Amino acid sequence: MNWQDTALDLLKKLVIGDEKGGVYLTVSPRTSVTKDSNKTLQTLPFAIFVHSGLNDADILGQLQEKASKNIKYGVSENTIILNGFGYNADRIEKLVPDLKRIYKRVAPATQYLGVLKTIQVSVYYRELNSITEEA
Repeated sequence: MNWQDTALDLLKKLVIGDEKGGVYLTVSPRTSVTKDSNKTLQTLPFAIFVHSGLNDADILGQLQEKASKNIKYGVSENTIILNGFGYNADRIEKLVPDLKRIYKRVAPATQYLGVLKTIQVSVYYRELNSITEEA
């Protein structure tokens, strides 16, 4: 199982929908979410899990910070993936044009888990747009 499958399994354990199409997070005794798994999700060098505590500048800042660390420490993976669901998926989707101005290759992928919208945006951070290309 790769890290994306692991993250998706964790997400499925946390998200419950109701009969009206509402979605909410839950943590129950059967949910295997611990401080360690939360820290793991936050420190993955190739993933950002967007939550309501992050504003757009925070998301872009985390992306740049992770990219810099990956380059500095020789991480061979060239992609950082922004992950979100529900309202946060919409927020990430609105950031895609900004990401495309900065990075040459940005690949959004939207899926639905029932009524829950999820998005993964792959950002190939080693390929930046130059200032002359933006003008």
